[in-house]
Amino acid sequence: MKKKTVLFGGSFNPPHQGHKAIIQRLASESDIERVLVCPAFVSPFKSRSMFVLSDLERLERLNDLINEIDDELLTTKDICVIQNEIRKQQPSFTIQTVHELRLKYHCISLAMGADSFLSLHLWKNVVNLFESIEVCYVLPRYDKNDVYNEELYRMIHQMKDKIKFLKMPLQPFSSKKIRALLQNDFSESL
Repeated sequence: MKKKTVLFGGSFNPPHQGHKAIIQRLASESDIERVLVCPAFVSPFKSRSMFVLSDLERLERLNDLINEIDDELLTTKDICVIQNEIRKQQPSFTIQTVHELRLKYHCISLAMGADSFLSLHLWKNVVNLFESIEVCYVLPRYDKNDVYNEELYRMIHQMKDKIKFLKMPLQPFSSKKIRALLQNDFSESL
């Protein structure tokens, strides 16, 4: 069985225990040898003004999360934070990152939460993206309903051989909820 390199991208704004659980879940798959965690400079769907941490702080916290992962996984799997998208200092698209990583790793798979998966039909060059990857691992989200629109349903049907839904306990963490809590604490202290 060929071992996979998986790209797990996102804003990680801020990184939290739910991200750690996803990284651990991916690393626990027997066919995955490497997990590349890639924070975005800014998602094409978001604004930098929402960021609660600097790029450096997000990188440090992601590395801290990885250092908390079970030693057995860390000794058998390559789990690292990469800076491909942050270095660009502009919005980047997953298709670009996948093409860059294929130069080094040849074959790349993707991992994403159900929230990202539900907006997949909006991504740049999504058909080309799926032609460029081996597998897309989709992980459940605590706060998302499984509502698929017709366009997404057609894509799932066309690309079903490349989509693998992974099971894991639902995580009650969300960067959006953490940002809201931080904003409320800040507002109350004024």
